[in-house]
Amino acid sequence: MIEKDAFLMKCNMPGDGSWKIEIIACQTPSGATVPVNSSFIEENSEWNCTQDYRGRVVLHRGVNPNAKCGEHEQGEHWREKAFLFECVRGGQQKFIACIGENEEQIKIGESKEINGYIVTCEKYENGTVAIHGVRKESELDGTQFKMECVDSDGNHHAIDSWWIDNHRFNKTCLASGKIDVLNCISKEGHQVPVNEEKVIDNVKFL
Repeated sequence: MIEKDAFLMKCNMPGDGSWKIEIIACQTPSGATVPVNSSFIEENSEWNCTQDYRGRVVLHRGVNPNAKCGEHEQGEHWREKAFLFECVRGGQQKFIACIGENEEQIKIGESKEINGYIVTCEKYENGTVAIHGVRKESELDGTQFKMECVDSDGNHHAIDSWWIDNHRFNKTCLASGKIDVLNCISKEGHQVPVNEEKVIDNVKFL
Protein backbone atom coordinates (compact mmCIF):
# COMPACT_ATOMS: atom_id res chain seq x y z
CA MET A 1 0.00 0.00 0.00
CA ILE A 2 1.01 3.65 -0.49
CA GLU A 3 1.15 5.84 2.63
CA LYS A 4 0.88 9.65 2.30
CA ASP A 5 1.74 9.42 -1.42
CA ALA A 6 5.40 8.92 -0.51
CA PHE A 7 6.03 5.43 0.91
CA LEU A 8 5.36 1.89 -0.27
CA MET A 9 4.53 -0.34 2.71
CA LYS A 10 4.27 -4.10 3.18
CA CYS A 11 2.38 -5.99 5.86
CA ASN A 12 4.44 -8.93 7.18
CA MET A 13 2.81 -11.81 9.10
CA PRO A 14 5.46 -14.21 10.48
CA GLY A 15 2.91 -16.98 11.22
CA ASP A 16 2.68 -16.68 14.99
CA GLY A 17 -0.39 -14.48 14.78
CA SER A 18 1.59 -11.21 14.90
CA TRP A 19 1.94 -8.71 12.11
CA LYS A 20 4.26 -5.84 11.23
CA ILE A 21 4.09 -3.02 8.69
CA GLU A 22 7.40 -2.29 7.00
CA ILE A 23 8.36 0.51 4.59
CA ILE A 24 10.06 -1.10 1.61
CA ALA A 25 10.34 1.86 -0.77
CA CYS A 26 9.67 5.54 -1.34
CA GLN A 27 7.59 6.97 -4.15
CA THR A 28 8.39 10.17 -6.10
CA PRO A 29 5.61 12.65 -7.04
CA SER A 30 5.60 11.16 -10.55
CA GLY A 31 4.94 7.69 -9.13
CA ALA A 32 8.43 6.20 -9.56
CA THR A 33 9.44 3.66 -6.89
CA VAL A 34 12.76 4.07 -5.04
CA PRO A 35 13.72 1.09 -2.80
CA VAL A 36 14.95 1.92 0.71
CA ASN A 37 18.65 2.88 0.83
CA SER A 38 18.85 3.45 -2.92
CA SER A 39 18.63 6.37 -5.33
CA PHE A 40 16.80 7.12 -8.56
CA ILE A 41 17.55 9.64 -11.33
CA GLU A 42 14.53 11.41 -12.81
CA GLU A 43 15.21 14.21 -15.30
CA ASN A 44 17.04 16.97 -13.40
CA SER A 45 16.41 15.42 -9.97
CA GLU A 46 18.12 12.70 -7.95
CA TRP A 47 15.87 11.01 -5.37
CA ASN A 48 17.34 9.21 -2.35
CA CYS A 49 15.25 6.93 -0.14
CA THR A 50 17.16 6.43 3.13
CA GLN A 51 16.56 4.75 6.48
CA ASP A 52 18.34 5.96 9.63
CA TYR A 53 19.42 3.96 12.69
CA ARG A 54 16.01 4.51 14.30
CA GLY A 55 14.26 2.94 11.33
CA ARG A 56 12.85 6.22 10.05
CA VAL A 57 12.58 6.36 6.25
CA VAL A 58 12.95 9.70 4.45
CA LEU A 59 12.75 10.67 0.77
CA HIS A 60 15.29 13.34 -0.22
CA ARG A 61 15.33 15.26 -3.48
CA GLY A 62 18.65 16.52 -4.81
CA VAL A 63 20.07 17.78 -8.09
CA ASN A 64 21.05 15.29 -10.75
CA PRO A 65 24.75 16.13 -11.24
CA ASN A 66 24.61 14.86 -14.82
CA ALA A 67 21.43 16.70 -15.79
CA LYS A 68 21.20 18.34 -19.21
CA CYS A 69 20.13 21.90 -19.95
CA GLY A 70 17.10 21.07 -22.04
CA GLU A 71 18.56 19.57 -25.21
CA HIS A 72 22.14 20.58 -24.36
CA GLU A 73 24.65 18.21 -22.71
CA GLN A 74 26.91 19.25 -19.83
CA GLY A 75 29.94 21.17 -21.08
CA GLU A 76 28.15 22.14 -24.29
CA HIS A 77 28.11 25.78 -25.43
CA TRP A 78 25.27 27.30 -27.43
CA ARG A 79 24.14 30.69 -28.70
CA GLU A 80 20.85 32.48 -28.12
CA LYS A 81 20.74 35.66 -30.20
CA ALA A 82 23.77 37.72 -29.08
CA PHE A 83 24.51 35.67 -25.95
CA LEU A 84 26.70 32.58 -25.37
CA PHE A 85 25.79 30.01 -22.70
CA GLU A 86 27.31 26.85 -21.22
CA CYS A 87 25.58 23.88 -19.57
CA VAL A 88 27.25 23.25 -16.19
CA ARG A 89 26.82 20.70 -13.37
CA GLY A 90 23.25 20.08 -12.27
CA GLY A 91 21.73 21.24 -15.55
CA GLN A 92 22.38 24.90 -14.78
CA GLN A 93 22.56 27.39 -17.65
CA LYS A 94 25.61 29.67 -17.26
CA PHE A 95 26.04 32.92 -19.18
CA ILE A 96 29.54 33.04 -20.72
CA ALA A 97 29.82 36.02 -23.06
CA CYS A 98 28.15 38.33 -25.56
CA ILE A 99 28.63 37.96 -29.31
CA GLY A 100 29.07 41.07 -31.43
CA GLU A 101 29.36 41.59 -35.16
CA ASN A 102 31.74 39.30 -37.05
CA GLU A 103 31.15 36.68 -34.30
CA GLU A 104 33.43 38.60 -31.89
CA GLN A 105 33.09 37.25 -28.33
CA ILE A 106 33.02 39.81 -25.49
CA LYS A 107 33.44 38.52 -21.93
CA ILE A 108 31.19 39.73 -19.10
CA GLY A 109 32.25 43.20 -17.97
CA GLU A 110 34.58 43.73 -20.92
CA SER A 111 34.45 46.02 -23.95
CA LYS A 112 35.73 45.64 -27.51
CA GLU A 113 35.99 47.97 -30.48
CA ILE A 114 34.04 46.39 -33.35
CA ASN A 115 33.42 48.19 -36.64
CA GLY A 116 33.65 51.67 -35.11
CA TYR A 117 31.70 50.82 -31.95
CA ILE A 118 32.90 50.27 -28.39
CA VAL A 119 30.69 47.30 -27.46
CA THR A 120 30.23 46.30 -23.81
CA CYS A 121 28.86 43.04 -22.38
CA GLU A 122 27.17 43.34 -18.97
CA LYS A 123 25.39 41.13 -16.45
CA TYR A 124 23.31 42.85 -13.76
CA GLU A 125 22.59 41.74 -10.18
CA ASN A 126 19.08 40.58 -11.09
CA GLY A 127 20.55 38.17 -13.67
CA THR A 128 19.68 40.30 -16.71
CA VAL A 129 22.31 40.29 -19.46
CA ALA A 130 22.76 43.07 -22.01
CA ILE A 131 25.03 44.17 -24.83
CA HIS A 132 25.30 47.85 -25.71
CA GLY A 133 27.64 50.04 -27.71
CA VAL A 134 29.11 53.51 -28.12
CA ARG A 135 29.75 54.76 -31.66
CA LYS A 136 33.07 56.50 -32.28
CA GLU A 137 33.02 59.62 -34.45
CA SER A 138 36.30 61.08 -35.61
CA GLU A 139 36.71 64.82 -35.94
CA LEU A 140 39.68 67.10 -36.63
CA ASP A 141 40.11 67.91 -32.94
CA GLY A 142 40.03 64.29 -31.84
CA THR A 143 37.73 61.32 -31.39
CA GLN A 144 34.26 61.77 -29.93
CA PHE A 145 31.86 59.13 -28.74
CA LYS A 146 28.16 58.93 -29.48
CA MET A 147 26.16 56.60 -27.25
CA GLU A 148 23.80 54.10 -28.83
CA CYS A 149 22.20 50.85 -27.72
CA VAL A 150 22.80 47.50 -29.40
CA ASP A 151 20.06 44.93 -28.84
CA SER A 152 20.41 41.14 -28.72
CA ASP A 153 19.83 40.92 -32.48
CA GLY A 154 22.67 43.37 -33.19
CA ASN A 155 20.38 46.27 -34.14
CA HIS A 156 21.50 49.79 -33.18
CA HIS A 157 19.13 52.24 -31.44
CA ALA A 158 19.59 55.95 -30.78
CA ILE A 159 19.28 57.45 -27.29
CA ASP A 160 15.62 57.97 -26.23
CA SER A 161 14.34 55.85 -29.10
CA TRP A 162 11.95 52.97 -28.40
CA TRP A 163 10.99 49.72 -30.13
CA ILE A 164 8.96 46.52 -29.66
CA ASP A 165 11.09 43.47 -28.83
CA ASN A 166 9.82 39.93 -29.47
CA HIS A 167 6.24 41.28 -29.80
CA ARG A 168 6.05 41.42 -25.98
CA PHE A 169 8.26 44.23 -24.61
CA ASN A 170 8.34 47.97 -25.24
CA LYS A 171 12.01 48.96 -24.80
CA THR A 172 13.95 52.23 -24.84
CA CYS A 173 17.61 53.25 -25.09
CA LEU A 174 18.83 55.21 -22.06
CA ALA A 175 21.53 57.90 -22.15
CA SER A 176 23.91 55.46 -20.45
CA GLY A 177 23.59 53.03 -23.34
CA LYS A 178 21.53 50.61 -21.26
CA ILE A 179 18.34 49.11 -22.66
CA ASP A 180 15.34 49.47 -20.35
CA VAL A 181 11.87 47.89 -20.50
CA LEU A 182 9.13 50.54 -20.52
CA ASN A 183 6.22 48.11 -20.32
CA CYS A 184 5.00 44.68 -21.36
CA ILE A 185 2.54 44.07 -24.19
CA SER A 186 -0.18 41.41 -24.02
CA LYS A 187 -1.22 39.23 -26.95
CA GLU A 188 -4.19 41.57 -27.40
CA GLY A 189 -1.85 44.58 -27.68
CA HIS A 190 -2.52 46.07 -24.23
CA GLN A 191 0.42 47.82 -22.53
CA VAL A 192 1.06 46.70 -18.93
CA PRO A 193 3.52 48.73 -16.78
CA VAL A 194 6.48 46.82 -15.33
CA ASN A 195 5.79 45.29 -11.87
CA GLU A 196 2.16 46.37 -12.03
CA GLU A 197 -1.16 44.80 -12.94
CA LYS A 198 -3.92 46.07 -15.18
CA VAL A 199 -7.56 45.01 -15.55
CA ILE A 200 -9.13 45.38 -19.01
CA ASP A 201 -12.61 44.00 -19.79
CA ASN A 202 -12.55 41.97 -16.55
CA VAL A 203 -9.25 40.34 -17.54
CA LYS A 204 -6.28 40.86 -15.22
CA PHE A 205 -2.85 41.32 -16.84
CA LEU A 206 0.25 40.92 -14.67
